[in-house]
Amino acid sequence: MKRQIFILLAFLFAAFAVGSFFRYPLVTDDPYITYRYARNLASGVGFVYNAGERVLSTTAPLYAILLAAFGFLRADIPTVGYWLSVAGLGVAAFLLYALAASVKQTAGGIIAGALLLAAPALVMTFGLETGFYLALGLGALTAYLTQRVTLALALGALLTLTRNDGIILVGILALDYLGRNWKFQIPNSKFKIQNWGFGNWNVKIFRPFLVYLLFLLPWLLFAAVYFGSPFPFTLAAKIAQAQSGLWDPFAVGFLKWARDNFAWLAPTLAFAAVGIVWAARAGSRVLLLLAWAILHLVAYSILGVAFYAWYVAPFLPAVCFFAGIGVAQIDALPFLRRNRFLKYGALIGCGALLVGITLRATYDAGMTKPSPKVAAYQRAAEWLAQNARADATVDALEVGVIGYFDERRTLDFVGLVDPMRVPYLRAQKFADGVRRAHAEYVIMIPPDTWLPQDVWFQDAYRAVEKIRVPGFYGNKPLVIYQRADAGRAPTEKIALNVAFEKRIELQNIELFTRAIQRGAALPLKLNLRARDRDAISDRWKFTVQLVGAENRVVAQTDNFYPARLPEDEKPFADYQAVPIPADAPPGAYDLILAMYDAQANERLSFYDANGAEAGDFLNLGKVEIKE
Repeated sequence: MKRQIFILLAFLFAAFAVGSFFRYPLVTDDPYITYRYARNLASGVGFVYNAGERVLSTTAPLYAILLAAFGFLRADIPTVGYWLSVAGLGVAAFLLYALAASVKQTAGGIIAGALLLAAPALVMTFGLETGFYLALGLGALTAYLTQRVTLALALGALLTLTRNDGIILVGILALDYLGRNWKFQIPNSKFKIQNWGFGNWNVKIFRPFLVYLLFLLPWLLFAAVYFGSPFPFTLAAKIAQAQSGLWDPFAVGFLKWARDNFAWLAPTLAFAAVGIVWAARAGSRVLLLLAWAILHLVAYSILGVAFYAWYVAPFLPAVCFFAGIGVAQIDALPFLRRNRFLKYGALIGCGALLVGITLRATYDAGMTKPSPKVAAYQRAAEWLAQNARADATVDALEVGVIGYFDERRTLDFVGLVDPMRVPYLRAQKFADGVRRAHAEYVIMIPPDTWLPQDVWFQDAYRAVEKIRVPGFYGNKPLVIYQRADAGRAPTEKIALNVAFEKRIELQNIELFTRAIQRGAALPLKLNLRARDRDAISDRWKFTVQLVGAENRVVAQTDNFYPARLPEDEKPFADYQAVPIPADAPPGAYDLILAMYDAQANERLSFYDANGAEAGDFLNLGKVEIKE
């Protein structure tokens, strides 16, 4: 026992050394989504990302609850999350050693644990729940292989609560358990079940499953009532990412990841193949670890989620374990058996070389310097804290860091915390998703090139801050945009109750001012409703104009009807703005609104509340342009 404790402490020390040296993991944003859930729970806001919005966006509810407990004790949640993840990987490394020691492969176990701590695809996840998750999974497997089935299923329940895909390992253990306890005989063509005779149930056999369900039941009941489902909505978002074609599906991404990591993965897999052969010949049940790795890859491929490098995490313990076992088989080589010095030299040399190659790959990944993304996002949060109203909404592609350090309502382009955006993601209609969310502030990272190119966005928003951080997307700026009416309340509501082509109902228009400076933008809010659920033509456009004498248009905005995915016949707000040219002549102008078919270049008729045709444009009164 003392030896086991010493080795556990050694692995933990090694894990903290790795975590201290590679202090800036590549996965910088996602952990903060879970951190915000934890902080909100600890502070009494609720188990939510945005106050009052019961959406399960964290994929690691148990990890969030654990962090919330630390947060309740006033601990810094990101710091605790980071080191808890590091400690979890250290425990996982020790459990690989323990598994190897249980089949008399102690040396292989030490190498396996070292490989796990060095793996770049795991070091990059420090701060996520990955280390904690692997510790629970390997703990469940170790308990199961040492005949502690009830403990194994209890840990399996915690694994499932940490991430839903923990059910894969639980299923493997359950099937193996049933296969070893449910024996079939067919004497005289009559079906009979030994041990589990229907007339003589063996209750002990079911105890592990009852424990598993008892651990899960409170969460399942709570989540079903609180969120409407115990499953994170992010699964739908990740599947939609792959369906959009902008992200690689898991299977394709995995092959690319393997290619890109060939330098350290190839020698590790070569030794792993030797270890797998050894386990197969020995008939060892440690092959269940391999089954977990393979079924994880198969399940993610079948689900069709987008690929992210940290999704390979459950694959790596098996690779590292069998690679360590493979290296340990060196002592079985005939020409080394007779020379103890050569045998141990070859064993240590091969193990050190393999770990060294892996560590080099981790070092080359660039995790020893602060992330420019974190710095840029923190500065964006600081700007919002100083300049935005407390009740403003923020919209961005990556919202983890921004949302944690800025407590305003925060939405995202790809549906991780905003389920309404998933259909837009799937259809690659990002701008329409941004338009539907109509946040007061939209934050654009350099890859979001589609955003400033959208005509509606160009007119409705203006850049108010550009944040430059060395190394951030090739030194390009992070840009904060503000909606034209942000910080202002409507001053006038014009009741209309008309319908364009009897399909698009314009209930009213809200104006924020009737006097606007040259070079500014005139904001207005259209309150609309589709009268049926059929898709609106993608050729129909709004035009809002300021028209002077002799029908001269001095300012206008033209933009397509905002796609509703799906159309739901519910009222919605559409914020627009008319940019006023800097050289526009001062004076009073008619504010005109119409819709037209962009292909036919014809205005659409509108109908009044009685269904009578009433014209093809609306005059909303005078607006003054000032110098």
